[in-house]
Amino acid sequence: MAMLTTLVKYRQWKILATLFAIFIVFLVFTTDKWLGFIISTNNSGITPLSFFNFSSNKLVAQNIVWFWGVFKWLGVVLPPIYWQIANRVVLLGILGFAIYIWKVLKKTKVITDPILTGYVLATVVVYTLSIYWADWQHHKSIGYSMGIQARYFFPVILGQFSLLLTGILSLAWNNKTKIWLQTGLFFLFLWLQLGGIWRLITSYYSVTSLHQFVTEISQYKPFYLKGGWWYLWISIYLLALLYITYRNLKTSQVRARSR
Repeated sequence: MAMLTTLVKYRQWKILATLFAIFIVFLVFTTDKWLGFIISTNNSGITPLSFFNFSSNKLVAQNIVWFWGVFKWLGVVLPPIYWQIANRVVLLGILGFAIYIWKVLKKTKVITDPILTGYVLATVVVYTLSIYWADWQHHKSIGYSMGIQARYFFPVILGQFSLLLTGILSLAWNNKTKIWLQTGLFFLFLWLQLGGIWRLITSYYSVTSLHQFVTEISQYKPFYLKGGWWYLWISIYLLALLYITYRNLKTSQVRARSR
């Protein structure tokens, strides 16, 4: 994908056409080898429409919620307020990304390189469709879904959040607004991080006292994750959060003054 994007960016049409021809020849002469891996017989009688309805319902009702945090073998998720706000931010990101595309088509200034952004978008879309295609083949041949979970989409999580950032910042109408949106996103994910950690801790351990928590979390752990060591790790974690918060606010102030 990266190589193809580079060829398109630098308009290497002859090389691109040659590679495409080689790819077609490869597919023609190896059909019997690869076809069975991506196209299976429909033994269950499921239709594309029923599979789409099943997959979309599961995506909305489970996978999107699980994406923001799931614990205890899918038995506990973040409190609704967390994923409800996060999902609405994603919707704003989608709206902003539509504005970004409109700006690209109008050839106005955008915040990221359209070629690079298109590559990231293509990577996320192709990867996601590949998961659902594999599930579709499994569903046809076996008769039930292979059980798609939110974690299946994490290999391209960097691309997902890059697109979200692009979409949110594309909503800005000036540099000051852009800084506010970027700072707001930072605090949103800081809040999600703290909420996820707290949900994880309270799902598995008692928090009636710090001593009780340290005692329980130290069970079945190596020496550097027992007893007093936890006070060090907890302190480092909290200091790290304070430092990145300070750096984010400091950077935002510098950018605001430079404008």
